[in-house]
Amino acid sequence: MPLDLHVVRNANKKELARYYIRLRHQHDYDQITHDLFRAIGNESLPPTVFGIWLTVCRADIALTQALHYPNSCLVRKFAIKQLGRRLRTSSWEMLWYQLRGTEGVLDLFAQLSVVDVGQLSTVIGHCRKGRHRPARDACIEALLRGLLPFFHQGYQPKSTDQRSLVHYYARMLPACSSGFVEKVLSQPENPLLPYVKIPQILRYHPALVQKCVFLAITLASTKERLLPCLPQVARSVRSGQRDSAGLSPKISYASDVLARVSADDLAHLDSRLVMQDLATPLLHRAMKHRSGIEKILEVVVTTLNYVQHVPEAAQYLASNRRGFLFDLIRFWSRHEAQANDAVNRLVIRCLHQLGNQLNHPNTKDLVENLIPEVARKHRYTLLGLVIKHFHRPGADIDDVEQLRGLTLEIYACQTFIELENDHGLQLLSRIAHVKRAKEFLELSGYNSIFHHPVVPNGRYADTRLLEIYLSRPEPEGLARVERDIHELQRKSSTSREQSDRAFFAKSAMFYAIASGSLALYREVLTWSRRYIKDPLTIKTIYGDESLLTIQGIDLLSGFQSTTSGLLNPYPETWRVAEANKILLNLFDIALLASGQPSFSVYDWSATRAVYRRVTKSRLHVAGLLYKRFKLTDDTLYFHVWQGTLTTLLNLETRACKAEHEVLAFKSASGPLGPAPLLVDGTDGLRKHPTSSYRFLDELARARDTLWKKLRSASHPAAASLQRPWRQGLPIQYLASPVDIARQDAGGHTSFLSLRATETVFLNAQAALSDVPSTDDDRAAIGSLVEDYKIALFISIMQQPEGPMRDRQVSLAWRHAITSLTGNRMDAQEAIAFWRPIFRHALPGVKLGLPDVTDEIRQFPVLPAEIDDVQTIEWDPLSNQPPVVESRDLSILATDCLIDSSATQLNPSEPVREPRTRTQPFTPFSVWDIRNDLNKFGRLQEGLIASALLYIDTKENKSSRILTVPFPSEEGARYPSMFLDSEFLLKRELHVGQALDMLKRLIVQVPSTLLLRLTSSILETSSHIPEESRETANTTIAAYRLLALTGKCDSPEETVSLVLRAVIDMPEASSWHRQFLSSTLLNRLRPHHAKGLLTSFAELIELKMRLQSDTRTLTNEPPKPMVKVTTIKYLAQLLRNPCFISSKDALSILVSLLGKSAQIDVLVAVVESLLAMLAQNASSDDRTLVQPILGCLQALVSIGGRINERREDEKEPWDSMPVIEDEDNCPPVFGLLLEFASNCQIFVGVRQALVEQVLLPAFDATRRTHERWIEVFLARIDGKSVMAECTTSIPPRTTVLATLLQKIPGFLPKSYFDLWQRYTIMSLAPSPALITFNQMLRDGPGDEEGEIDALPAQNGEAINHWLRIYDRSTEVFVQFMLAKLLLPDLPFSLAPSKDIQSAVQTYTLEVAHVIIRHFDKLHESWTDFLGPLGAPRRGASHERDWYEQCRPIIEGIIQHVERYREDASWRSNKNRNPKFLPDTLELQLMLLGPVTNELPAAQPQDRYCAELFQKLLRLLSDIVANKKAYHGGFKQIEEYMVVNIQFPWIVDAACHFGNIAGQNGEDECTTIDYLRVELAHGLLRGTATKIHESAEAINKVERLFEEWKDSEVEEFRMRGILGLSRMPLEGAHTECSSLCCTS
Repeated sequence: MPLDLHVVRNANKKELARYYIRLRHQHDYDQITHDLFRAIGNESLPPTVFGIWLTVCRADIALTQALHYPNSCLVRKFAIKQLGRRLRTSSWEMLWYQLRGTEGVLDLFAQLSVVDVGQLSTVIGHCRKGRHRPARDACIEALLRGLLPFFHQGYQPKSTDQRSLVHYYARMLPACSSGFVEKVLSQPENPLLPYVKIPQILRYHPALVQKCVFLAITLASTKERLLPCLPQVARSVRSGQRDSAGLSPKISYASDVLARVSADDLAHLDSRLVMQDLATPLLHRAMKHRSGIEKILEVVVTTLNYVQHVPEAAQYLASNRRGFLFDLIRFWSRHEAQANDAVNRLVIRCLHQLGNQLNHPNTKDLVENLIPEVARKHRYTLLGLVIKHFHRPGADIDDVEQLRGLTLEIYACQTFIELENDHGLQLLSRIAHVKRAKEFLELSGYNSIFHHPVVPNGRYADTRLLEIYLSRPEPEGLARVERDIHELQRKSSTSREQSDRAFFAKSAMFYAIASGSLALYREVLTWSRRYIKDPLTIKTIYGDESLLTIQGIDLLSGFQSTTSGLLNPYPETWRVAEANKILLNLFDIALLASGQPSFSVYDWSATRAVYRRVTKSRLHVAGLLYKRFKLTDDTLYFHVWQGTLTTLLNLETRACKAEHEVLAFKSASGPLGPAPLLVDGTDGLRKHPTSSYRFLDELARARDTLWKKLRSASHPAAASLQRPWRQGLPIQYLASPVDIARQDAGGHTSFLSLRATETVFLNAQAALSDVPSTDDDRAAIGSLVEDYKIALFISIMQQPEGPMRDRQVSLAWRHAITSLTGNRMDAQEAIAFWRPIFRHALPGVKLGLPDVTDEIRQFPVLPAEIDDVQTIEWDPLSNQPPVVESRDLSILATDCLIDSSATQLNPSEPVREPRTRTQPFTPFSVWDIRNDLNKFGRLQEGLIASALLYIDTKENKSSRILTVPFPSEEGARYPSMFLDSEFLLKRELHVGQALDMLKRLIVQVPSTLLLRLTSSILETSSHIPEESRETANTTIAAYRLLALTGKCDSPEETVSLVLRAVIDMPEASSWHRQFLSSTLLNRLRPHHAKGLLTSFAELIELKMRLQSDTRTLTNEPPKPMVKVTTIKYLAQLLRNPCFISSKDALSILVSLLGKSAQIDVLVAVVESLLAMLAQNASSDDRTLVQPILGCLQALVSIGGRINERREDEKEPWDSMPVIEDEDNCPPVFGLLLEFASNCQIFVGVRQALVEQVLLPAFDATRRTHERWIEVFLARIDGKSVMAECTTSIPPRTTVLATLLQKIPGFLPKSYFDLWQRYTIMSLAPSPALITFNQMLRDGPGDEEGEIDALPAQNGEAINHWLRIYDRSTEVFVQFMLAKLLLPDLPFSLAPSKDIQSAVQTYTLEVAHVIIRHFDKLHESWTDFLGPLGAPRRGASHERDWYEQCRPIIEGIIQHVERYREDASWRSNKNRNPKFLPDTLELQLMLLGPVTNELPAAQPQDRYCAELFQKLLRLLSDIVANKKAYHGGFKQIEEYMVVNIQFPWIVDAACHFGNIAGQNGEDECTTIDYLRVELAHGLLRGTATKIHESAEAINKVERLFEEWKDSEVEEFRMRGILGLSRMPLEGAHTECSSLCCTS
């Protein structure tokens, strides 16, 4: 043997590949392949080694042999993957020839397991990657033709495989030619079509799928399959040369699809898909690629045409900020000058369509979202368009009169601020004029001056404050502002309530901020010092909501905006110096307040924060000025940062004085505080100017110098501190709050960068020095110790991303584990110590640091030297490294730097000595499966052996599995060995861990050893007493092992053991699904799977025969030898199986059907048979349809039973059989009925099932029940009703009702006659039946005429009789034949015209019966009329209602009127019926709904007018007949509200309310008053919609005018009160007005 098994077994992937390469140069490929197959077959080698050999050798013969290799699933898997790779190369033809062409591949498919077929189909389907090869496409097409019977007509060769694997074969379709794929997609009957994955086809045939999707828009047959992929298809269009119009192929295709969707009435796509996945991305892409204006306008027009055609699509126009409307508005803002009229018209149209939606966005919210999206100069125009064309009713914002009718009650202040100042101010003035004294401004957020209300505790913002902010008055305008401020100051000074004083003082401050005058703001701040003795007021004036507002910070930043709201780039207009004076003034005020006894440092937190906020604002504005106006760094530094630097240093110098410590302004972080200022993504600037970084660096340098003086003054020893201790401030207080750890800051912060580098690369002498021990030195250092992690972060992140940053990380790491570590730790401890420090300091940075845990995983390893004779005692943990405990280290200066943090804000605290310890190390557990075991290939054999031996030792009490070398002494994979006793006694190990490890490596576990171990443990568990505690653990371990055997590499070897376990262990029935799983069957090759299932069925039959014989001999129910759940599981496995052919599955099911009478088994078998029947009915080869139907005919006898769950009792019956579960269909019958009503199955098959199985079974149960009734009546002397009740009624009337309801098209007329007779008998039983039923209900008695005493066991029989023959109107609850007049059923199930004609007659007969006994049955009248009511508007069978139901209603009315016209009936005191139903409800039903689907071709308006006239005649007839009209009036009003839509309901109100000609009260009749009352009620019910329609408002106004001019006081009152509130402003207004007039 050329192979060195020891080398192959223990090498990792790279080593094994190199070994194979050397080996192939020395030996023949065939010999090596043969040796590998032999070693894998006898399990000397794991199958994983063969995959690398296939990659190395690339020999077609080796690949072919591997594909047919029977002993290893994994070998075949490797071969299939290699086949896929080879098919993508130019040498594919040689391989195809080696496989014997298409015929050989067909044979290969027939031999492979289901899993292998799926894998092979997948790799073939992906072989189209790379270069196109037409010959290969033709071969795969030929393969598909041979595999599918659909293509077999006249085609050779054909596959002999009869398994149902079409869903796997469909995976190969992408590898075929485009013509073949197109043919498949165009054939609705093609068996591949339901399983085709369009995304996979799109990947290899994008042009074809694009074409098919385009055509499928109007094709119902392919719409559901192709159109969901429309967005993905549109994105898949490849880039290419633009067309003559300058459009890219992607935009052109999407535009064509959108145009087709919009223009074609048959294109019923999901509106969300069209708008969000097609139209909006198309517009966005067209704008992004700067397509022509004409094309963009075309896209917009097409989309809006679609929205007009599909109104519900309008809801997606503005669904989010990336929506269609927002892109259109951006385009409008960008191109308004070039295409003003065209774009304006489109924007108006879009807003109008969006506003017509019932669920449109709120106007205020839409304005707030849209305004920021356009340029400031266009915002006012956009606002006008939204208010005029979106809001309902709209208004011109330039017209004061139209603004009066605007229903917007509240406006956001930000809306006016976003406009240009002139436009915002003018609009504010107009709205204020319209609203007069009414407030209308919404309060803004807490950080705005407009959060301050106009009055204390108010709910609206101050209009005057917004006016001042928008006007930013010139000096002459400031005089008025000063007067306003002085008035507020006066109110504040004279107010007696503290809250009022604080409110008006705060208002004065906000007025000054709004004016934009720093002088006025400084004056107000100076004036406010009078309140420093008032702690509550001063806390309000100098709190967060006062000092830290957005507008106040913008003012103190010192930059001035232009009148259009833009930044002013001219430095001479900036007021930074003046703002700096106010900042110093704020400190003076705080200092003055600190002398008061009520001073609290917490009340002045906003004053401390204002410096940080102002500096942050200046940093942001400076960046914008640099980016937009290209101002130089010198200009920015001179005019902005030089004064800012001086001011901040002045503040910090004064704050650090001893007499000012009460302010708590002194902090190592300085006046800017600890919060970062420059963070990527928060300020909208990718790069900051150099001047900003220069300011930050100079500030840090100056602060460091300042603190050197301060520290040396308080602690003289600080002046002599040496590195690493700092004399000034450490880097965390200089670099925080400013984030300079940015790439663009590198080179511009020389001081801070140098400081960070010095700390990171600290020399070893300083780093390893001891911490000073004297108290003076320790106090001098304090908590101001350099933070190594922050320094490392700055040093790394300032380097350019890429090699330079990686190099800096490498240098820092090397320096840390050497110079900064010294000899305190060894190399491994240093890596473990520094690794978490670097990871914490550099989050998100790819470090590439070493990890020692991978290097020390060297266990368990099998013994290196194997003695063929001696048995070895093996400890799998012999190579496990020891546990390393954490130990304390001597405290050095480096430890203080690592432990330092910016949270230590008290410099007076002495330096803290941290407790430094090394990182502990705990080695992996032996079966730790958290890591990727592919890294430890040579350990996998040790893991498998240790797990097997551990389970064997713990649970197996019989022979050991490795008493001899495995598989043999020659080339043993495992030596003869046993586990070390110490290893077995470790408490942290248990059998569950070993089982999990085997599950993880199951394909490499030797099948022979696994089966041997499983059999031994099963044998052991069978001999352990049940009461023993070990039984449960051992049994579960055996069951888990047995479940694993089906997943091993050679599943064929496990078949006998699995089969024996399932049959011989019925008590483990809950585990049978794990043993005999579909996973096992899918991994077996076809003949093995067939043999397993056939043997399983035969053994079940044998066990059931033995069980039956045992029962016969002992006359006692024996212990079940096979659980019912096991037999059910077998039947369920055969439900459309793919691992065996349908013919084989049918034969097994037939044997089960004939041998088991248990109902649950029958249900499972029938389910599988029906699933198989459905599958064969939908295929081209329907050869099994008749055999399956023949098998199902055996169910007729079962269906003929009284109870399916019980076998028939032979007559004579000792006691009446109990009929169980009378309200539901029997299980088997229900399955058959469900199949017959499934319209997705071929109608001929369903009809055959009904005729051959379903109806014979139903007739059989009717005959059985007829015999049951005869016996019952004979036993209780019911001769008086025998003739009437021996009709063949089924034992469960629910079954008959369900048949009539679900499959009326398959039933003969006799079934409908039967239900009609039963219905009439239930509604109007004979006197004899009534008397007989009453006696049964009353029970036995002694009086004459009563029945004889009944046996107690007949009580259930009596209940059943009463449930059948004493139903009365409950029969309507089950079913009414009238429901079949308008059935909601597919065409194949709907009743025929003859049946519907008979149903009309039946319904009239039932109506006559109810009317004849109306005094008893009047409560069921409404239920009876329910199915005769008119369908909903526009329903599909509305025309059928006029043909089927309307004649019945007319016949009922005639029948009732004949009674009323009969004088003898009216004069007869004993008349029958006592009273009759009111025909008004029937007459209203005859009117039908108002709809466009009219019985005659007449206009809608004309139809409505005729309907109103008919209703008016009905109302007049009620009054003319001198009846109590209240009930009828209410019925007419309810009918109109429910059935007449808006806006025709308004026409109806005007029609009824039109009382022209009745001038005086003497001329008015009762009908006139009722007409006005009805019109008023209709208007009140639809008030919500009237205000949205100008036409409806005009109609209502004219009606109110008519009423106002009436001489009748009631009419006049209604008209005057109604007109007083016109035009309508909203639904609530209308409702209130109408209610008032009531």
